Amino acid sequence: MRYIGIESQWGVVVVREVMTALRALLVVIVAGGLVAQAWFFPALAGELAEAYPELAWLRWPILGAVVVIIVGVQVAVVALWRLLSMVDSDSVFSPDAFKWVNVVIGAAILDMALVLGIWALLSFGARANPPGLMLAEIGGAGGIAFCADLIPGRPWVHLPITMGYDRFPEMLIDEKRDFLDDKLARGLRLYFTHDPDCAMAEVTRDTSGRFGTTAAQAELHNYSLPTS
Repeated sequence: MRYIGIESQWGVVVVREVMTALRALLVVIVAGGLVAQAWFFPALAGELAEAYPELAWLRWPILGAVVVIIVGVQVAVVALWRLLSMVDSDSVFSPDAFKWVNVVIGAAILDMALVLGIWALLSFGARANPPGLMLAEIGGAGGIAFCADLIPGRPWVHLPITMGYDRFPEMLIDEKRDFLDDKLARGLRLYFTHDPDCAMAEVTRDTSGRFGTTAAQAELHNYSLPTS
């Protein structure tokens, strides 16, 4: 028996062991897919529907698409198993083998289309992507608020200035206004994670309602937070 040009007995043994390991891997993939179809993704879909009731209508369409994606993977695994059998029979380059290759390609195209469809539905149809950014506060009133990418530096304190990749700048302006109003009322300082010249500053607002900063500090060393 010949295996991909290896004629020695040792080479035959090695290739057989590799083929056995590949078959075992394919079995694990199929078994994992069955568990995911029967238990993991249905349970996850139920938990997400409870956590986000406004998006509960997406539960069954998304779950159905995910199950079909897994079926596509399983079909590709069956095709790969058939190709491995053709390697055993030294017919992997026969016309029948290319039919199974086409099955793998078709399953991959189907799965990719479904993944892109789910992404488009969540991003543009349901707008189910996380709408906000979690910002940490330490010290309570009079403490520090970490502005992260909401307000990367002092220039972004001015409401109309937003990042170029913000998809909803009008919404962001409203969120920044609420954020700065709250920090100004409670006396929290702003910590800028992307400002090379300022680590922290206090919020101000002039008579026209424009926000700004004062008491800027370039660096923080041994800063003491207020105690309650």
